[in-house]
Amino acid sequence: MSRALTSRGLDAFVPLYDRVRQWSDRKQVVAWPLFPGYVFVRCGQYDFPMVLSASGVAAIVRTNGSPDPVPDADIDNVRRFAAALWAAHLEPRQVQIPRRGEVVRVVSGPLAGIEGIVVRGGGRHRVVISVQGMRHGFAMTVDAGAVELVNDTGPGRDRGL
Repeated sequence: MSRALTSRGLDAFVPLYDRVRQWSDRKQVVAWPLFPGYVFVRCGQYDFPMVLSASGVAAIVRTNGSPDPVPDADIDNVRRFAAALWAAHLEPRQVQIPRRGEVVRVVSGPLAGIEGIVVRGGGRHRVVISVQGMRHGFAMTVDAGAVELVNDTGPGRDRGL
């Protein structure tokens, strides 16, 4: 997919890292995409038909129906991250970052087992631990990899906030 886009004169980028794959008879290190199924492309809106007609392209990422561009600073960050992984032969651990308002449970560390509601503040992810029926809570910063979503958010799960 990336080759199809670059052959059309577009600036396409697929961040890769080394990943060890096990076959029945051997192990091999292969280049693996950091974001499987995604290619970053620098283009204008008039290039969209050319992008969408490239082999392997299914869609352009959109928010509320409009293309959702990734800031250059974020792409530079991804480039540096992928280069660091590649150079150090490290495999990243992907975590799902919970969204504001979701109920989560801390699954590791000294706070394991505690449930709370995700809020954001100061660019950091925070989990607010509330006491049912009271309008008070405690906020703490928790690593996104240390929490899991709590599925049961029905009426009996009112967090009191």
